Parts: sequence; structure tokens; C-alpha cells
Amino acid sequence: PRVNPMLATRILPVTTVASARSAFTRHQAPLSRRGATTSATTPGSQVKGIPWALQSLSAAPVQTAPAVRGHCVITAAAAPGAGFKMSEEVAIVGGGCFWCVEACYSQMKGVYSAISGYAGGDVPNPTYEQVCGKTTGHIEVVKIAYDPTVIDYRTILKIFFTVHDPTSFDRQGNDVGKPYRSTIMYLNEDQKKIAEEVMRDVEQQKLYNAPLVTELVPAPTFYKAEKYHQRYYEQNPNAGYCAFVVGPKIAKFRSKWAKYLNTAPRM
Repeated sequence: PRVNPMLATRILPVTTVASARSAFTRHQAPLSRRGATTSATTPGSQVKGIPWALQSLSAAPVQTAPAVRGHCVITAAAAPGAGFKMSEEVAIVGGGCFWCVEACYSQMKGVYSAISGYAGGDVPNPTYEQVCGKTTGHIEVVKIAYDPTVIDYRTILKIFFTVHDPTSFDRQGNDVGKPYRSTIMYLNEDQKKIAEEVMRDVEQQKLYNAPLVTELVPAPTFYKAEKYHQRYYEQNPNAGYCAFVVGPKIAKFRSKWAKYLNTAPRM
């Protein structure tokens, strides 16, 4: 696909329109970074430093060797004024377009960062174009680093099951294929157990008319998506896909989970 960066709109050849996303297709981000690589991190690693509201996700360094205790990652003691957190927990989920999922979690109290990326495939450092081409096996996911004293893993997952359709296999609306699979990627047995309990509760409460198809798997290598994907909705709220798809999901999320919203000014 060719791109006009100034318009931030994907230009598709006529022959590919039938297989592309219809109506208000989400692919309105520049795709000129063909061949660009992403930053790989191992499961459980996260962005260190000041909370997401005070940092640029696109520029934040990714640490790859924290000590893990349960699903609480303990960082080394920081020098005075360094802004490091003494503990964080990490969750990795996929619920269709990562713009949607990231936009919800980034508004929550206690969330340090919500990073869009790719996981689950067999190609190292995939590009967005490769993942959208459905040849790498990767799923669009979001890695969430949060403060467990403010929000816990169980609540993270409860919210997850309300911001996407977990009964639609490899599909969310017009987004079709494995990249849009409903998935929970657990980092340890505690997370697996909690995920199983939450999924069982969702089934028993009959929140949906169809059975869940959410995949529960061990967390594979996480590859951070390209810079322009980070906080995409926040920066492009009026883009076609954002206005007609992401926006309504955000409104639903904010209404249902108002008590968890972070009201502090974003920077």
C-alpha cells in the first residue's frame, strides 16, 4: 500500500479494496516506515521512569532485566530524583485494534503506561505492514504497566471483557484475521489462574449470548509497535476510524468504568 503522509491516509490499489477493511478503515496512519524495526522486550519487562502522564511512550527506554516476583516486577532502587517506581505489575492483552484497547487503559487510574505492540508470531521485529498482511502470525496487543495498589489484575481483565467482543473469533467489527484475536497473555501462574476465574465469571454471568473465544496463552516476546501508533487515538481523534470506531468504544468505557478514570491532566 502507498501512503500520503500529509493526509495520513492509506491509499489502496483497487484490487486490494475487497480484502481491506471496509467503511471507515482504521488504517489511516502513515505506513511509510516499511522495513522499520520495533523494540523487542521479554515478557514482564516494562518502561521504567516516571508515570505515563509525564513521559513520551515513543521515546521511553524499555528495560529487559527486571526481577520478577509473582506478577509484581521489582525494580532496583533508584537514585534520588530518578522517578523510578519500586514495583509495577504488567498485563498483556489483545482485543482487536490496539488503538482501541490502548486508548481505554491509558485513561485509567494507576496505569503507568499502555504500549501498543505485537506478540505471538514467528517473525522477529515485525512491521505494521507485515502484521496487517497477516503473514507473521502476530496479534495486536497492549502491554499495560500499572500500580497494583490502585488497580489490580482482576479489574484489568474485567474491563478487558467490556471493551471488545470476546465471542468473535479473529474478528472485531471490520477488522478480520489473527492480528485481531481476543487474547490474554499471562506472565505467570497467578495471572493464568485469575484469568481463568474471570473468564468463568463472564460465562456464568452470561454477559454475552455466545461463548467466549478468548485465547489464554503464556506471554511470548513483545515487540513495541512503531512510534506513530503510541497514543494514536489521543493524537488523531478525528481520523475516520478513530471517530467512528474508537470514539464510541471510549465513550462506553468511560461510562461503565467512570470510578477508575484518571482525572489528572495529561501531558
